[in-house]
Amino acid sequence: MMEFMQTFLTQASELAYVEGAYGVHRVLACASRLLRHMAGTGLAPLEDELKCLTDYLSICKARFGNRFFLQPFRADGLFIERMRVVAFIDVHISDERLLSDPDLEYHIDCEQLKVAEGMLRVRVRECGERVAESACDFPL
Repeated sequence: MMEFMQTFLTQASELAYVEGAYGVHRVLACASRLLRHMAGTGLAPLEDELKCLTDYLSICKARFGNRFFLQPFRADGLFIERMRVVAFIDVHISDERLLSDPDLEYHIDCEQLKVAEGMLRVRVRECGERVAESACDFPL
């Protein structure tokens, strides 16, 4: 079933591109890459995980506008459990709050902890009517 969905998304994306629906093409291409990444198991290069997060945020931007900001992070040679970062971000982004607060933005950043070199801290800052922050440390 996973292969069928990947093929479907790729074909739909190509059709959207041919027909000039570039926004649809971009969202479908992101969904296809996200699904392909999800299909894997075990550890993944952190660089791939962050590319997957970028695709996830591109899909969010298509729905809610440019209200998501990801700080650049060098991930050379680091590995993390697949889909952990994306799952953490997904839990901390509220569709209801985005729909009810047009000024709400999410700022996301990552840092490798100096104290424990084998840890990655991911932070999600919610900026709008109220300000909130969530953080999680992931083993690398």
